[in-house]
Amino acid sequence: MKRITIPCLTTLLVATLGIARSAEVEGLRTWTSSGGKSLKAALVKVTKVDKVAKATMKRQSGQEFVVPLSGLSDADQEAIQAWLKTNPTGVAIPIPPFIWPTKYNGSATPKVVEAGYDDEEGYHLYRTKYFDFQVDAKVGKTTISQCVAVFESIVGALDTLPLALDTVPASDKERYKAILVSSRTKYAELGGMPNSGGFFWPSKNLTVIPFRSLGIEKKGNSWGFDGKNRNFDTLVHELTHHSMGRKWSSLPVWVTEGIADYMAAMPYRSGQFLFTNVGKSAAGSVRDSYKGTTWERSAMPKGVFIMVKPSTLFAISHREWSKTLAMNAMDGSRYYSSSLLMIYYFMHEDAGGRGEHFVPWLHEIRAARLTERGGVGEKQKAITEKYLMRGRTNEELEKDIAATLQKKGLRVQFGKARTRL
Repeated sequence: MKRITIPCLTTLLVATLGIARSAEVEGLRTWTSSGGKSLKAALVKVTKVDKVAKATMKRQSGQEFVVPLSGLSDADQEAIQAWLKTNPTGVAIPIPPFIWPTKYNGSATPKVVEAGYDDEEGYHLYRTKYFDFQVDAKVGKTTISQCVAVFESIVGALDTLPLALDTVPASDKERYKAILVSSRTKYAELGGMPNSGGFFWPSKNLTVIPFRSLGIEKKGNSWGFDGKNRNFDTLVHELTHHSMGRKWSSLPVWVTEGIADYMAAMPYRSGQFLFTNVGKSAAGSVRDSYKGTTWERSAMPKGVFIMVKPSTLFAISHREWSKTLAMNAMDGSRYYSSSLLMIYYFMHEDAGGRGEHFVPWLHEIRAARLTERGGVGEKQKAITEKYLMRGRTNEELEKDIAATLQKKGLRVQFGKARTRL
């Protein structure tokens, strides 16, 4: 392999000297290039792109930069290898205080390239910055552009959250793939489950969404949004799964589904996500899920949402979750809504209200599930007790969550799902 030097290290060192010192960035240490140049920075993550290992670092100003490991001194390379043994995910646990965004401004009209038509498979092919996707019918350019705006903005929006989700593809080989299909029959053939509006298939790096979930309808010889039923909630939900992808698939199911529903609950328009009032958005999303439906009386009697107990969500497996969804759509919906509210509470309300306990829990749970071959359940319980429960009983946690949500205009009670697993 060709040895790569890091001239940017010298440039960054000079630039740093002219920056006024702000709040100290934790984890700072002095790194030295193979040529003897030094710079003080904190290690953020280590990735491998096209077989070249690279380190992302954060300097005192808060700006991040990337250097190939081969351009660092032998001692620094050894230090990073030692660090990787205790950080198997390659991502450092973020250090508080955590700064939550108020909005994310993506492009309303991101670049999309029409890559042709696959005669054998019957798909129109498109390529964007982060995605390769296929459509099995002729869809209007405006509709395609609006879908692409969601594709591109969800990746960037997730990356702005202080969770260190590492959602931006590191190379073309890690590009995301999606299929939009015009019929439920085709959706089922590709693996879509009953009572689902879309799915992400981790092993194939693939998201599949039926037109119906988006509000795309037939218009003459083409397909497009009708203006009244356009809905990006399912697309945002599934693309959140996709952006977190295999890197985070080991997380408990309530976390991955809760974060996906959290993103779908945030106001979105033309490439922009608003995070200005996340509590109101989360509570409103739950109310709107049942308003005017046949489930309203059962899920929200007298306007009170019957929330699944946190202890149940902590313990449920992916298999049990899928079984519930297949057996009873309403109970499945309650699991999604309850997970959204749990994610909101732990990220924005618990203790200091900035995610100080949730973020390290997220990373420690992921690391434990990736490295523990046996006893992961007990390890997970211990981590949850340390960060999320902190000595509280289940009843005390339920009381804290209910009191918080009531301030956001949503009354909840805790109960069990009707479906027997």
